[in-house]
Amino acid sequence: MKNNFGRHRHRKDASHSLKRNSAGFQNVRLTAHGGFRFSTIAVVLSAVAVIGLGVDYILQPHRFPMKQINIQGDLHYTEPVQISRAISKVASTNILRIDIAKAAQAAEALPWVDDVVVKRRWPDTLDVYVNERVIRARWNNDEWLDQVGTPIRLLDYQNSDLPRLRGSRGSEQEMLANTQNWGSIFEAVDLKLVEIMKSSTESWSVLLRATDDIATASGPEAENESEPAEFLVRLGSDNPRYQALRFTHLYKELFQPVNQTIAAVDMRFPDGVSVQWEDGISKVKGHGKYKVQKGV
Repeated sequence: MKNNFGRHRHRKDASHSLKRNSAGFQNVRLTAHGGFRFSTIAVVLSAVAVIGLGVDYILQPHRFPMKQINIQGDLHYTEPVQISRAISKVASTNILRIDIAKAAQAAEALPWVDDVVVKRRWPDTLDVYVNERVIRARWNNDEWLDQVGTPIRLLDYQNSDLPRLRGSRGSEQEMLANTQNWGSIFEAVDLKLVEIMKSSTESWSVLLRATDDIATASGPEAENESEPAEFLVRLGSDNPRYQALRFTHLYKELFQPVNQTIAAVDMRFPDGVSVQWEDGISKVKGHGKYKVQKGV
């Protein structure tokens, strides 16, 4: 009996020892896991610190300076050196610290420059893509309009082939659009659109000039030929495009065959037109068959 009892106690003690060993094993695992997490955080913080020092080193103003500006674009009136100087004033620093938007704005401040795109090229180059303005018309007496109707003052620019536009500030885009639309209407009957005027009462007028004589003349005789006279057409404020179409029909059928020089035509009459010739005044009325329908 003693032996059995002793063996039984021995097995019980062994069981307690196993639990202690198991508990001790778990404690060791928990301690190792916590140490691993602490080590990972320390490594990450160290890496961030190293990266921060590296970025600070790279971005120092005197390092990696911009040395070259590469300008691309179809330039006719702006010298590349003008663009380079404008950009250099705001971009003389580390190429990674250059404000790209500010560099583009500096170039766009030049009179002939329309829009600019600036890109970095490692290690020391700025690539600059430039589009120049395209002048479409003369605006009043001292300005010009570009392709989107923006006024621009150009002191040394002259182009007598472009139409003249006279109107109030704010009507630039509307008048430029009419220049393009009406120009094709008058060209169909060999007339050049010389000038468009819009009064303060919203009334429209145009100056026209015949182009057929200019196109056919050539040789020494053409040099002595005087330029065809300009004449005024008053379109009014009520659907001026319709009046322009109506005028071209009348011009082709009535005025063009007549060997007389027109001084002015008033299209504001509902049932006819008033025509002023160089040698007098006459009226043409009731030519309904030459009218075109509104909205054409």
